[in-house]
Amino acid sequence: MDNITKKKWYNITNEHIVKAIEEFENSPNKYHAARNTFLIYKGNTYPAKTIRGLAYKIANNETLGSDQYSGGMETVKFFERYGFPVKHAENSIAEKKKSEVKAHRKKLNVVSQKNALQKLLQQKFGIIETERKYDWLKTPDPVNSPQEYKDIIKALVEYRNQGGFLKSGLHPSCDFVFEDHKLMFEYDEYQHFSQARKITLENYPETIHVYFSKNDWIEQCTKIKAKDNSPIDRDERRAYFDSVRDIEADKHGYTLIRIKHGDFDWEDTHASAYLDTLLSKTYGQKYSDQMHVTEVNTVLPEEEKEKVTGDQGIKIGLVSMILNSTDIHSIDDHATIFLDIVNTYENLDIIVFPGKTLRKDQLTLVEKEMKNTHSLILFEVWDDFFNGEQRQKGYYFKDGILHDKDIIQIFATSSEINRHKDLMKLFLYELKHKRIIDYKGMSICWLICGEINVLRNRQKNNNEVTFRFPEDADLARAFQEIYDKTDIFIDPTHTIMGNQGKLARRREFLSQNKTFCSVSNADTLTDQKLSEKSIQYLYKNGKPINGKILKSDIRLLLRQYIV
Repeated sequence: MDNITKKKWYNITNEHIVKAIEEFENSPNKYHAARNTFLIYKGNTYPAKTIRGLAYKIANNETLGSDQYSGGMETVKFFERYGFPVKHAENSIAEKKKSEVKAHRKKLNVVSQKNALQKLLQQKFGIIETERKYDWLKTPDPVNSPQEYKDIIKALVEYRNQGGFLKSGLHPSCDFVFEDHKLMFEYDEYQHFSQARKITLENYPETIHVYFSKNDWIEQCTKIKAKDNSPIDRDERRAYFDSVRDIEADKHGYTLIRIKHGDFDWEDTHASAYLDTLLSKTYGQKYSDQMHVTEVNTVLPEEEKEKVTGDQGIKIGLVSMILNSTDIHSIDDHATIFLDIVNTYENLDIIVFPGKTLRKDQLTLVEKEMKNTHSLILFEVWDDFFNGEQRQKGYYFKDGILHDKDIIQIFATSSEINRHKDLMKLFLYELKHKRIIDYKGMSICWLICGEINVLRNRQKNNNEVTFRFPEDADLARAFQEIYDKTDIFIDPTHTIMGNQGKLARRREFLSQNKTFCSVSNADTLTDQKLSEKSIQYLYKNGKPINGKILKSDIRLLLRQYIV
């Protein structure tokens, strides 16, 4: 295998592997049966080498011949790198048609599956409680329901004009709870996948974080279409209770993971490995901190080994602070907070502060007391001057040296840039010549707050995201060049921005095969809180990544993300 092909294997992500399985399932083509190496996914077995080749094709848009890579243990180690369980045996299986080698499915008993899963969870997390209830986990008052419930209740009542499920003070129980870890598991049988559940999921607010694939659950609701009309509003009740569990668990700092019955055989010998894969995808950093990197050095070539040892990856710290957006003296203590963060957490590779980080008169002290020569540190001064006008201005420390490149925000809103298209040309010039920072072989591109409106959402096309002026070939080309060059987009904002649904699609767009992060202050003027979900975001390869809290008090929140 040549060096170029070797490197291209590392373009593959877990998503590419899942798409390869789906292509295998849906393709009319005939494939060779596996001889002794089988990929296990959702309780089914697949020819591992074939799936590996399809994943390569999807990731790189080119096809490898079967003689250009090996099956057997090389393919086993490849899938182990991504956390997929693989079965490898010496016995040979004769070549068959694809329809004959597709996974066989067996009927799984709910009780025995839940018992097997419970035993595995106890082995990993310790003391378990079943059917646990909490005083705080209860259905809200339907008359004065919290904002996060309003759309859910409205849509669910309109579904079949049933409102009997709206009773306050009912306490749903949780299947499995590990209180020491603030961790919950719900085992969803087929009756949970109803039209009513689909409706509730589609109306979850952006501010609620769930630890399962909401899109997968909605898709399963569409496929299964479970119905339970005894009593008449049973589907609504069950869907509403599930929503209360998701929302209240998140609001109270618990991680609730949902597992769909039938996705995997929990009595299978590979169940522990599959659970590790599931947890690493959902429980994120909290769980991966407990896991060991096994056999990874046997998978990667020598030049790649250094990248996966230790903490693996670039450490990004996002810092949120408290301010009043109309009172500059509300940040009197920001210099102290700033220095404490940067000089204490020198192991972070990149530290991003929100807008309006410091006052100009604090800058001298910060520069004098800076001891961190490792991190790239990006921040904004509230009351600086540019061309004789008072402006907020961006600065950064690199190698312990302060850099001032006259970085100012060019536009703030979509209406502003739509009215003054000439600002886009200026903005793209500024990005290219002032705001792309080279650090550790990566290109970091710095947006400021509302400049994310360089993009737009096409509402008539499912909120598809594009460059704001795709019809202008010169501007579109200039943006594409910057986009292609960038490894990490950062977008520190002054206060929490609105319309999180649209913004989420833009974050996905700016993190395709790269990383996007955004961090905000909590504005006391509008009663914003550091605990709000929309105060910090980091996306990698189009997906949100969970961070690990390093420091939190009434004035600041620091999370670490590893990418």
